[in-house]
Amino acid sequence: MLALEIFSSKNIANGRSELGYMHLLSKDMIQAIELMEFAVVSVKNMQSVCSNRRLEVLDEVKLDAMDETTAAIAYHLLRFEGVLIRTRALLNRMDNQISLAYNLTQQRDAKISQRNSDSVTTISFLTLLFLPATAFATIFSTPFFKPSEAGFTLKVMPSIVYYWIVTVPVTVFILAVWNWWRHRETKPAKFFANASPALLKPLSCCAWTKARRSTKNDEETSYLDTEGRPRSPHFWQYEPKWPLPEDR
Repeated sequence: MLALEIFSSKNIANGRSELGYMHLLSKDMIQAIELMEFAVVSVKNMQSVCSNRRLEVLDEVKLDAMDETTAAIAYHLLRFEGVLIRTRALLNRMDNQISLAYNLTQQRDAKISQRNSDSVTTISFLTLLFLPATAFATIFSTPFFKPSEAGFTLKVMPSIVYYWIVTVPVTVFILAVWNWWRHRETKPAKFFANASPALLKPLSCCAWTKARRSTKNDEETSYLDTEGRPRSPHFWQYEPKWPLPEDR
C-alpha cells in the first residue's frame, strides 16, 4: 500500500512531508468530483433538451442528425459518470491511505514515547535509590562531625547550626521561585481562557496579520520547500518519490 511504502524507509521526516502532497491529491480529487458532477448535470440537461426538440422536428435528415446527437450525448454522459465513479473510488482509497499513514505515525511516536518514558522511569528509580545514601554521605563528610575519642561515636560540632541556617532558607527560596515560575507559565493560559471575546479580538487580529505577512514573505522569497521541491498546489506539477497506485 502507498502508506506502507512511504513509511517503509528509515527517513521518517521525508515520509511525513509526503503526507502534505497526499492531502493536495485529495483536494484536487474533490475539485475534479465537483467538475464531473457539474458536467453530468449539464449533459443530462442537454439530453433532455434534445429529446424535447426531437418531438418538434419533422424532417428525416434532421431527425437522423438529432438521433446521432442524442447518441453522442448519451456516450459522453456515460463517460463522465464513469470518470466520476472512478474519481470517487480513488478519493476513498486516498483517504484510507492518509488514515493509515497517520495511524502508523501515531504508533511509531507512541513506541518512541514509551521508550523515553521507560528511560526516565529508570533514571528516576536510580536517583531515588541512591539519594538517601548521597544525602547522608554529604552531611557526614562535612567538618561538622568528627570521631570522638571514646571510639565508635561521632562528635557534633556546635557550628552545624550554621549549616541549617543557610540550607533551610535557600531551599525555601528555591521552592518559592519554582512555584512563582509555574504560576507565571500558567497565568497567560488562564487569562485567555477567562478573557472576553471583545478583548481577545484585537490580539487575534494582530497575530493573524503578523502570521499572514510572514507567510506572504516566505512565499515571495522562496518557491521551493526544504527538500527542493516546487511549492505547487496541484499534483500534476509534482513528481513524488513514491510510486502512485496503478490503475487496474
